[in-house]
Amino acid sequence: MRNYNGDDKLIEIRQAYLEFFVAPQQLTMLIEHISRDPNITYYAINKHGDLRTNNTSEGPNAVTWGVFPGKEIIQPTIVEAVSFMAWKVTCFATTHVCRRR
Repeated sequence: MRNYNGDDKLIEIRQAYLEFFVAPQQLTMLIEHISRDPNITYYAINKHGDLRTNNTSEGPNAVTWGVFPGKEIIQPTIVEAVSFMAWKVTCFATTHVCRRR
């Protein structure tokens, strides 16, 4: 959590959030481990669009948000299945280009 004591007095709240690549054979083992903690939400997708998640909600999962006194929550960073699927296209295209260099 960061607190800006300037004129805006923003308080920014962050949940732990991590994005990374993992080999398919390691994914199953990783999911077994993280599934033991009900406080961890995961999304995993491959380049074919096969999505695995433990999120039972179709709604967004906020990972950051800013709070100004007397105002609504602003500029949240969210993760949800729909945005994750859209992100996949760019992500795998970018990594393909990087591997060719």
